Amino acid sequence: MDLINISEFESPHNISLPPSIIHMDVSKSVQFAEEKHRKIREQLPRRPNYSMRSELKRLKSVLAQNPLSSWSPKEIARAGFFCTGLENSCQCFCCGLVLCQQFLYFTPMDQHRKFNPNCEFVKGNDVGNISKYEVRVQLNTYQASHGEAMEDEQTRLQSFSGYPVYALVEPSALSQAGFFFTGTRDTVQCFSCGGCLGNWEENDDPWKEHAKWFP
Repeated sequence: MDLINISEFESPHNISLPPSIIHMDVSKSVQFAEEKHRKIREQLPRRPNYSMRSELKRLKSVLAQNPLSSWSPKEIARAGFFCTGLENSCQCFCCGLVLCQQFLYFTPMDQHRKFNPNCEFVKGNDVGNISKYEVRVQLNTYQASHGEAMEDEQTRLQSFSGYPVYALVEPSALSQAGFFFTGTRDTVQCFSCGGCLGNWEENDDPWKEHAKWFP
C-alpha cells in the first residue's frame, strides 16, 4: 500500500491558507500542502519502529514536540502514533503511516483506519504495543520452576525460538540473566525463582530488571 502519496484533504475547503499564498486558488493551495507532506513522508523510514511501541513513550513525544496539537495527545499515542519532529507530523510505530494534518472532526484512529486499514496495530493483532497501564511484571501462569531442565544457559537460549521481532532485548542477554521464553508475547521466566517479566523496551538491562522485581 502506498503510504507516501496519500491526501489527507477530503475537500479543498479543509485547508487553512497561509497569508503568503492567500491569493492562490484553493486547489493550488491543497497541491502545495500535499507536496509538502509528501516530502516529509519521504524523509521518514517506512518500517516498524518498535522503540516507540510504548504508549507512554509515544505520549511523551507528543507532549514534548507538539503540545498544542489539535488532537488530544492521549488520542494520538493511543492510536499508535508518535511525533516525528518534522513539522506537526506523527507516525505509526507499526506500519509507518505518517499524518501531517489534524482535523478536529476526525480522530487519529479514524485517519489511521482510513489510510491504512491493513495496519496490524489497527487490526488489533499483537505487534508489541505496550498500553499505558501495562506493567513489567507478568502474571505467573507457568510452571514455577523448571529446575535442572532450564539451569543450562544454552537450553534457555534455545527456548527463544519464535521470540517476537518487536522485543528489543536480545535473547542471549535474557538467557544469561536466568530467563527462558514462555512463548507468550515477550514474556520470560526465571528458571530459579519463577518470576515472569515482559514488555521489554530498548536499553533495558535484564540483570537489573531481574534484581529490581525479584530481589
